[in-house]
Amino acid sequence: KLDTIGFSSFACPNFTEADGFQLGTFSGRAGWQPSERFNADVVVRYNQGRSKSDDYDDCFTPIDDANAVNRTKQISTGVRLAYKNEPGWYESSLAFYSTNVERTYQTDAEPGFPGQTAAYARYYGTTQQVDSRHTVNLLDGDWFGHSITFGGLFQKESGNNYFDGLYPTTFP
Repeated sequence: KLDTIGFSSFACPNFTEADGFQLGTFSGRAGWQPSERFNADVVVRYNQGRSKSDDYDDCFTPIDDANAVNRTKQISTGVRLAYKNEPGWYESSLAFYSTNVERTYQTDAEPGFPGQTAAYARYYGTTQQVDSRHTVNLLDGDWFGHSITFGGLFQKESGNNYFDGLYPTTFP
């Protein structure tokens, strides 16, 4: 876990509230090799972060917003299957990866700052990827060898945004 006190991102005198940052990460990998020629791997990674931020136009209209918070959650998972033939001249792998990310921003309107409103924004996105690779090892020797690698990659990304200038007390 990473945890910092931070510093004010508002670069004007008399506004020095620290904008801290926290990040927690978990990752894991498990593999299975039922034979010399075949193996499978599963990977998982989870991140969760929180950071403070400030809103401002310039030093003449300061809004050192102590209530503004950015949050991020991301989970990535993947499965990879690999095969190598008996003589070892051909190798192949097929992998699938998926990543989901959610980012939110929220702030409360502070009394005494005209024009500032409460806000809530959210982004949710997904990336999915399929990767196939093939390698042919030619003339594999102690002093000389060549390999030819070919394959393909397909990736699909999607996402949506939500913004509400005046948000409710409970969030979606």
